[in-house]
Amino acid sequence: MQKNLNSIKIGILGQSNLSAHVLSKFEKAGSLCITGIHGTRNPGGYYHLDSCEELIDMSDAFLISDLAWSDFASISNLVKNSKHVYLENACLLTIGEIKRLGSLATEAGVIVQLGLKHRYHKVYRILKSYELKPRIIECSRFMKFTENATSISVISDLMMHDIDVVLTIAGSGVKAISATGVGQIYDDPDVVNARIEFYNGCIANLSASKISIKNVHKTQFFQNNSHYTVNFLDQSFKILKNGIETDESKDVMEDVVNDSLLLKENADSAEIFAKEIETFYHCIVENNEPDATIDDFLNTKLVADLICDQLERNYKSK
Repeated sequence: MQKNLNSIKIGILGQSNLSAHVLSKFEKAGSLCITGIHGTRNPGGYYHLDSCEELIDMSDAFLISDLAWSDFASISNLVKNSKHVYLENACLLTIGEIKRLGSLATEAGVIVQLGLKHRYHKVYRILKSYELKPRIIECSRFMKFTENATSISVISDLMMHDIDVVLTIAGSGVKAISATGVGQIYDDPDVVNARIEFYNGCIANLSASKISIKNVHKTQFFQNNSHYTVNFLDQSFKILKNGIETDESKDVMEDVVNDSLLLKENADSAEIFAKEIETFYHCIVENNEPDATIDDFLNTKLVADLICDQLERNYKSK
């Protein structure tokens, strides 16, 4: 990473699970300067400030990964003070709050980047470059059952990213949504299936579970004479035309394997975070729009909430 003269002063709010190693690299390159951290008993080596207002005065931008600081009041306060914000998880925000946050960010002229992390996967960027026009999309996101599954939301934590991918690739407005779920172990749905119909005729079927026997994260796109498969776990991308895997698929796979960004979805989350922070930095310095905008998250959240509404009507606990 080359030395950069445009250093951004960064503050951190709340308990940070962000990679200190990644942030250190950006600091050494001169891109970022961590001014301090507020709102945690475990500063993790960062300079701790008791006053949030003092940290705001010292900083150009903020990184937030702690849900305790991911509420609208905390984020809007930063935006009103003309601070750029990277928010790892915006699940606590309502539709109205997201819209209001977008208006505040536009008014203040600041960048608000939301952590739709899959957008920084190599295979996702390759997928978008093909400009697909699928008729059928099949998404499977299954998480192996663990004792921590009680804290996992099938919609917010598992299905949200697939919803965003589907909305991006389908390229049409949503016509209808149906969903149902079952609770085999917990009172809330631990297995959910949703169907999204688009005005251009595309249909997407999304399945997610937090009680699977193994981890699966695969999306398939079917269109006339071709079939595209993305495996987000092993970062594979396959192209079949007339039922035969193409050489193009093999070339893409070689490109993915040789890329240092990401080889495993979970193992190299630090590399994803590095890409997010790199994008955040360049958006601030060059005044560009981030890959994961407020409007992107808003559109995804709208569909997720409609799926949740369907579940409330159709789901019955055991």
